[in-house]
Amino acid sequence: MIDLSSVDYVDSGELGILVGLYIAAKNRSGDIKPVSPSQRVQYALGHTKLNTVFWIYETFDDALAAFTGRVAR
Repeated sequence: MIDLSSVDYVDSGELGILVGLYIAAKNRSGDIKPVSPSQRVQYALGHTKLNTVFWIYETFDDALAAFTGRVAR
């Protein structure tokens, strides 16, 4: 999980880091789960179509449930 709650802005460098982390995780049969991005970060993810690559989670419980395959309460 990657906590984005305190991130106000991302540029192409930070988006590249997220993509690199995603590729590294997938190459090891893993995943990353961005959690609680600000509206501005959500816009950047949408504008670059990265919102189609990452599932974005509102809470840590939601992301954790996605890792474990359980439904969050």
